[in-house]
Amino acid sequence: MDEKLKKIFYLFSSALLLLLSFPRFNAWFLSYFALIPLFKFIDISKNKKEAFGGGFLSGFIFYAALLRWLPESIVKFGGLSFIFSLLPSILTYIILSLFTATFTLSCHILRKKFNWRYIFLTPFVWTATEFLRAKIAFTGFPWCPLGNTQVFFPYMIQVADLLGVYGVSFFVVLINGTLYFILSEKIDKKIKRRVAIASLAIIINLFLYAELRYFTYPYKSGREIHVGIAQGNIPDDVEQREVEKIHLEVYPDLMGKIKEEDKKVSLIILPEGPTTFSYERNPLYREFMKELAEKNKSAIIFNSIHYKKDGYYNSIYSLDKNGNLVAIYDKIKLVPFAEYVPLKKLFFFVNSMTDEVSNFKCGKKYVLHDIDGTKYGGFICYESIFPKIAINFVRKGANVLLNLTNDNWFSGSDAPYQHFNHIILRAVETRRWIVRVANGGISAIIDPFGRITKITPFGHRTFATGKIYSLKYWTPYQYIGDTFSYLSILIVFLFLFMARGVKEETPPPH
Repeated sequence: MDEKLKKIFYLFSSALLLLLSFPRFNAWFLSYFALIPLFKFIDISKNKKEAFGGGFLSGFIFYAALLRWLPESIVKFGGLSFIFSLLPSILTYIILSLFTATFTLSCHILRKKFNWRYIFLTPFVWTATEFLRAKIAFTGFPWCPLGNTQVFFPYMIQVADLLGVYGVSFFVVLINGTLYFILSEKIDKKIKRRVAIASLAIIINLFLYAELRYFTYPYKSGREIHVGIAQGNIPDDVEQREVEKIHLEVYPDLMGKIKEEDKKVSLIILPEGPTTFSYERNPLYREFMKELAEKNKSAIIFNSIHYKKDGYYNSIYSLDKNGNLVAIYDKIKLVPFAEYVPLKKLFFFVNSMTDEVSNFKCGKKYVLHDIDGTKYGGFICYESIFPKIAINFVRKGANVLLNLTNDNWFSGSDAPYQHFNHIILRAVETRRWIVRVANGGISAIIDPFGRITKITPFGHRTFATGKIYSLKYWTPYQYIGDTFSYLSILIVFLFLFMARGVKEETPPPH
């Protein structure tokens, strides 16, 4: 095979294997091999320019395929034409691809200095670039980190309560690196054997840690709470009056069914969803929600627009069983090109083209909903992909976490399934019960080990009931936060500094 074609084959293969590791393909085991072709490309790349360009190409193929639903979602959510939705979509793919390019470039430089030993640094390089992607791409876009592929293999994700999802990604890359190292031809067999044994010991300890957490964490030690989920499946593309009518008819009906199924339900949660009602501004809606709480003898947590003097917010409201307002949380992390326009100087035309792109304000405080002595930390939609949001709610004192979302914008794409996987990692990182309520699904109750105890299908009007527990214990990750990720960045910078000035003509080891 021609050398250029061989390189393109490696880059495409890595992108394809990564894609297949994520929903809805869910071939999570392929993630252990997905980076091997990329390592092969790094080893035969001739210079920094080629290493960077190859990583960018592989990243662009992967992100364009993974987020192929993005243009359509911008059309639906932002109201733009399909042609104009391509600009922010392609810009997103480009920015995300720069992080893959940074990974391959860094590995290329390290290989020139440390020869085959660079492979031991690749987990740190991947963790560093993945963490930076979560921090600085469009104010952070940690969609589908590599660790998310492991949600279907519970033993691999339990370490998230120590190192977060980026720690899970680290071990997935470690497996890739070990397999590539063992398959390499020009390395002494004794060294291969030692590396294989050491890596196997690390993975075994990873599984032993998971088993330890299963046996020791008191995930049912707190107060038992019966909750109800109302999945209204209200369409986003109907007229305002129809939305209001459905809202006023559907939720009373679903609440009645919830109480019929389980009379012990003391909290009913409604999703984020299309509604023109304002709790503060509409006294009839206020009375409607109060009557629902009193009739069902249950506290209610729901989504509404919160108007203040400085603007309006996407918010979570809570009422006690008597219909009295308990608290309001204003969404902190907003969705780009949906709830606000990032880089307004670049996208100056968006607001003038459509009224659909909202201009929500960002909330500033992590507000808890204290109901019957249990403190609930509720976050909205897109916020579930940020580990820090959930962590900060628990640090504030949350005993249970809630996620209210509306994934109907994503229609029948892979996005709702990709989005759902994030919340499983949030449960493990915080060791909290999480109730996820989505307008059209996927709604679920998830235990502190990331196990799903109740789940609803996507695209259905339905309800669910279940039991959760009010917990108070902190995980190591809540104490140390992303120290491991910052340490990875430090290690990478240190070794790149040591590798400065290495000549490009150093021959590859393979």
